[in-house]
Amino acid sequence: MEEMKTLDSTQYSKVCSEKVFLSKVIKNAEMSGVKATYARLILFNTLQKPFTPKWAKTIIINALGDFATSISKNPNTFPVPGSIDDLRTLALALVAVDMFIDTEVKQKSKLKLKEEFQEYDESLIEDIDNRI
Repeated sequence: MEEMKTLDSTQYSKVCSEKVFLSKVIKNAEMSGVKATYARLILFNTLQKPFTPKWAKTIIINALGDFATSISKNPNTFPVPGSIDDLRTLALALVAVDMFIDTEVKQKSKLKLKEEFQEYDESLIEDIDNRI
């Protein structure tokens, strides 16, 4: 049995800078879809909050870093941002850190989402908002 390699969150620190990460999210937004893009933006904005504890930031960095670097412990069958493995990772990260996701984070994420998609079906993100 192959041993699963654990990635250190410091490996993602360069690719999770605001400029680099947001450019990758924007570049892949249409392919990823509204839901996955919104989830990534929520996690990223939660990461930026000064009062988010280190353990929560580590979870977020690992979830976002997997997308930002295209490094995956379980490679996708179809290596497309927003595929099943990516969505599962995002969902688990959102659940793990939901107590640090506030209205400000959601609003900031929605504004960025609106910039990228101009028009989108609000019901696509209601599911995420209702769960966190």
